[in-house]
Amino acid sequence: TQQLTGAHRYVGWFVVHPLQVMAVFFFARNTGVIPVGIFWRMLIAVLLMVLGRYLGDATYFNPTLGVLISIAFWLYILGEMYFGRMADSIYKSSRPIRRGYFWIRLIMTIGWAIYPILHFVDVVIGAGHNGAVVVLYTLADLINLMTVSMIILAVAGKES
Repeated sequence: TQQLTGAHRYVGWFVVHPLQVMAVFFFARNTGVIPVGIFWRMLIAVLLMVLGRYLGDATYFNPTLGVLISIAFWLYILGEMYFGRMADSIYKSSRPIRRGYFWIRLIMTIGWAIYPILHFVDVVIGAGHNGAVVVLYTLADLINLMTVSMIILAVAGKES
């Protein structure tokens, strides 16, 4: 089951994390003009974020290097969200959109931080894919992946 849980996790991350980043971009783009180049840079960054972790965990190179590469691309995504054109556009929008964007950024900051932390426990400390680590990964995925969608739906309901 060790390989099976890791493989399924990465398949999910390769699908859902890019979808989340795209949803945030289009959410912000509804508030103003945001260059399409930001979309492509963030999409490439999120794919490289997951790929770096995967290649490290699959021991194509050092697992710690993989997580450091992943963290670097995650920080780039957060930089675009906090300090880039999306943030500027959001600040000029309505209160529900600003609040929704605040919560989405919080999920992608704090919620996504669980992945490098669990990597540290899983690989660096050497706990392996034991039951507790798998449960924590699964809970983090459920919370992180569903919450962003629920926030977008809630904001859409207030804006209509």
